[in-house]
Amino acid sequence: MKAFIFFVAICSAIIFGCSKTGLQLKNKSHDAGSIFPPGFTDSLLLILPESDDFAAIPQDPRNPLTKEKVELGKLLFHETKLGGNPKMAKGLYTFSCASCHHAEAGFQSAIVQAIGEGGEGFGIRGEGRVPSTAYMQESVDVSPLHSPSVMNTAYQEVLLWNGSMGSSGVNTKTQYAWTGPLLAANFLGYQGLETVAIAGLQKHRFYVDSAWLYSNAIYQNLFYLSFPELPEDKRITTITTALAMAAYERTVLASQAPFQKYLNGDNAAMSANQKAGAKLFFGKAKCSNCHQGPALSSMSFYALGINDMQNGVHGAINIFNNAAENKGRGGFTGRDQDMY
Repeated sequence: MKAFIFFVAICSAIIFGCSKTGLQLKNKSHDAGSIFPPGFTDSLLLILPESDDFAAIPQDPRNPLTKEKVELGKLLFHETKLGGNPKMAKGLYTFSCASCHHAEAGFQSAIVQAIGEGGEGFGIRGEGRVPSTAYMQESVDVSPLHSPSVMNTAYQEVLLWNGSMGSSGVNTKTQYAWTGPLLAANFLGYQGLETVAIAGLQKHRFYVDSAWLYSNAIYQNLFYLSFPELPEDKRITTITTALAMAAYERTVLASQAPFQKYLNGDNAAMSANQKAGAKLFFGKAKCSNCHQGPALSSMSFYALGINDMQNGVHGAINIFNNAAENKGRGGFTGRDQDMY
């Protein structure tokens, strides 16, 4: 069991969101028999592209990846100057996307509930972040559920634990549920990453100060190179800021994990313990029946007990009975069969 858990952690698996769109197969030879069962022929389909191999990374056709756009998105993802719409003056410019999706924590939160505005402290991986004593508890911008990892989300057409963000894939017939200012972002027609970036800027109290961004020579140039087709007065907006962030997030891939190096031909990349875990994962334990493709995902939803946070996770705040997020996919679709 220890080997199995270790292997899953190394692979940075996520529950849903797999697509083979844009996958570039590589002809690598490796000792497949040491981790895969006899007759397993899909090892090449498990290979993640490199983060700079833009043609191979799944992407929204309305938001093509370019080197300049990815670089712009990376800067904006970490830019605290976007934290310009706080509830308290003390919170001005004190948070960014990286406050809740930190690289050292696997691009998720190192604590049960990520804290944007209204948090203080950080630690090494974000494990030391706590609600600020200067804030009333209800004013703290805290995630109602654990923040999902950004890693490998290029393979997800819809986003959030309930899959509510994104207009394509399994959401193509859910327009009836696209209500309210956040879910209405689905009507813009983007995939999940782009949609959640657009809605997230609003929900998490960000403010795109176009005048400030335009006055910064680096940002001005990167916006120009990223969106050259747009007129100057429409080039730096909330939408283009979100699209650049999403472009960067699509390049956050676990392509340097030991498992991926092994798939690319480095037989020594994985330890004996990791290989033992992989053997179980792809063999007797049958984990790969659901966890497939480069992101080890299935783009499906499972009853995992999403209401657990509501029922008493130690230290959780701003949790409400009967909140939609506590009902999993059903909280979005309203269908009985999707509850929890």
